[in-house]
Amino acid sequence: AADGTELDRTVSLDEDTKIANIKLDSNLEYLKDYKVTVSQQVSDIVGNAMVNEYYWTFTSEEEPDIVPPKILSTYPADRDFGIPVNSIIIVRFSEKMDPSTINVDTFTVAEVVGGDSLRRIDGIVFPSPDDSSVWKFKPRSMLNEYTSYTANIIGRARDVAGNKMDSDYVWSFRTEQITPG
Repeated sequence: AADGTELDRTVSLDEDTKIANIKLDSNLEYLKDYKVTVSQQVSDIVGNAMVNEYYWTFTSEEEPDIVPPKILSTYPADRDFGIPVNSIIIVRFSEKMDPSTINVDTFTVAEVVGGDSLRRIDGIVFPSPDDSSVWKFKPRSMLNEYTSYTANIIGRARDVAGNKMDSDYVWSFRTEQITPG
């Protein structure tokens, strides 16, 4: 390690290529600086020792992200009512999302047209310009007044590390009543 601590290891030499291989007895720690030193005790095939020790440094990799993304909030919130008919539907994820996995097939909005029947709403899906953890669905036309809608983020949506959501996320809302009922 860069702090001078020696790591338990096995060193072997490939006789054909004359390449030394170092095998550590344990994994490196994440995001830690390390220094590898070849001492002057190393010699060539006729016994000549190295004139100077040689070393190089590196930093180990970052710990991999294995946490699936979650929905932190939506607009409208689940079961909200009185939502303006010109609303853009917004979802905030717990982390940046892979843009190739968020689209009109994985972020849907549908009008409830009786019982459990749904009619998908045509729209466009896009990220917030400054934050790819926020995604928006903009209907191509205004929503109908005093109507129930269901929004859905399909579980195959993935974060930038490639982790997919644990499951679909569904919420519903009702638009405002503009004309007197």
